[in-house]
Amino acid sequence: MDPYFAEFVPLPKGRRQRRICIPGFEFLYVLEGELELHHGDQGCTLKTGDAVYFDASTPHSYQCAGQKPAGAIIVTMHQPPQSMPMPLRVVGATVAKQAGGAGR
Repeated sequence: MDPYFAEFVPLPKGRRQRRICIPGFEFLYVLEGELELHHGDQGCTLKTGDAVYFDASTPHSYQCAGQKPAGAIIVTMHQPPQSMPMPLRVVGATVAKQAGGAGR
């Protein structure tokens, strides 16, 4: 998971953000302002306190929808392709390899 703060400034009239696609999922929480979100063929305007979770592999874009910049916390969760095993990430614990498929 990759969390970050993003600020979206108003764009000149008629200019649109380009759409992006990344493997995995995305969570977005609007801290301030208004943010226009386009996801596939759907769109919505998010306001302060709104949150959204979506499949980030679908083309999507964000754009400031107000006169003042919009701020948001975005958390992306990248997922490996199905053919690649998901690595085990352990924090603060010891991982022991199981021998011969025996139980814990």
